[in-house]
Amino acid sequence: MAPSTLDDAAPIGWYAHHHGRGHLDRVAAIAPHVAGHPVTVLSSAIGDLPPGVGRIELPGDLPRAGETAEPGPAFAHYAPRGARGHSERMALIASWIAARRPALLVVDVSCEVAILAALCGARVCVVRQHGRRVDRPHRLAYEAASGLIAPWPSWLDEGFEDPWAALTTHTGFPLRGVAVGAAVPAADRVLTVMVGGGGSTLRPALLESWAAALPDWRIVVLGGVEGLEPGRAPDAANLELRGHVDDPVAAAAASSVVISHAGNGSIGAAAAAGRPLIAVAEERPFDEQREKVRRLSAAGAALGLFSWPEPEALRGLLESCLTDPPASAELAEGGDGAARAAAEISALAGGGSRAGQSTSSAASSSGRGSRRSRARSAPGSQSIQPRSRKSASQPSIGQTPQR
Repeated sequence: MAPSTLDDAAPIGWYAHHHGRGHLDRVAAIAPHVAGHPVTVLSSAIGDLPPGVGRIELPGDLPRAGETAEPGPAFAHYAPRGARGHSERMALIASWIAARRPALLVVDVSCEVAILAALCGARVCVVRQHGRRVDRPHRLAYEAASGLIAPWPSWLDEGFEDPWAALTTHTGFPLRGVAVGAAVPAADRVLTVMVGGGGSTLRPALLESWAAALPDWRIVVLGGVEGLEPGRAPDAANLELRGHVDDPVAAAAASSVVISHAGNGSIGAAAAAGRPLIAVAEERPFDEQREKVRRLSAAGAALGLFSWPEPEALRGLLESCLTDPPASAELAEGGDGAARAAAEISALAGGGSRAGQSTSSAASSSGRGSRRSRARSAPGSQSIQPRSRKSASQPSIGQTPQR
C-alpha cells in the first residue's frame, strides 16, 4: 500500500561530504525536485538547506586531541583505526539506516559510506566525479550501488574511456539558479573570478597584478582567497572581493568572461549564465579537475588551463573569449539538471533504475557535435592540449584522499 502522506513515506538519505561547498550545493539544488519521499541530509558541514529537508549532523572524522590514529584497511580511502569521531560517524549513519529504513541513500561522495550503506541493506546511489577513479575503493563503491549519477552532460565524456558508462545516468549540471544573463554592454568589461571552497592556489599578489595589467576591466572575485578578506577595500580600484554569494549564476551573468576553478558548481554556474569560460584545474585527489578541464577543452566548451595565468597571458585569453568565445553555454542544456537528477533518484528510490541511459541524450544530439569536435586550446604555454586517457604522463596529486 502506498503511504498516505509524504511524512509516511520512507525517506531518502543524502550523505554530503564536508570538503568544499559543492556537495551541499548539489543537494540544495536537487532536493526540492525529489518527489514522493522526504529528504534527510547527513553531513558534518550542514549549512543552509531548502525548507522541508531534514538534517543529521555527523561528528568530524579526523583524530581528536590526544588520539593517535592508525591507517585503515587497503580497501578504503579513509577508515583510520583509533579515531573516535570516525567510529561515531559511521555508527550514526548505520543506526539511522536501521531506524529509518530509507528508500535510498545518495552518497556524494564517500566510498566508505557507500559500502557501509550497502552492507546495512540500503539501496545506494553514488554521485560520480571526474578523475581517474579506477582504484579498489571506487570499484567496490560503484559495484555496491544500485545506480550512478554523473552530474554533467553526457557529451562531455564522449571519446574518453569509462568502465562504468553502462551503469551511469548523466543528468547535466544541477543548479539552484537558472539562465538569467542579459548581454553585458561592450564598453563594460567585467571578469568574474570563481574560487572554490576546497582550497586554491590563487594568491593575492596574482590578483593584484591582474588588476594592474587590466585597467580597462573590472575584476569581481567570488569565494575566498587566502590572505584577502571579502568586503575589504583592495588597493586596486578595479578589484572587488565579494566572498561567497548565494546566487553564483546571477553573479556570472553580470560578467563578460568567467575564469573559474574547475569544480562542478562553478562550471555549471558559468554555463547557466551563458558566459565564456576559462577553466583552471586546481589540485584535487585523482586528478579530478585536471581531467575535467581536458574534457572541457576537447569539447570546445571552455579554455582550459593547468594553473592560474600570468597577467599578459590572461589578457590574451580574455581577448580570445570576446572575439571567438568557447561554447560554454551549451554545458547548461536548458538548466534543468537538478530536475533530471531528482527524477533518477526518485526512480531508484522506487526500486527502478534508468542507469546507463543518459537523461541528457536529447541535448547531446542537437547538432552540438560540430562544435565539440573542435578542441579549444588557450593562448600561451599554460594551455591544455587534450590527450588520451591512456597517457602515462598524467600527474599525480600525491595525497591520501578521503572520498
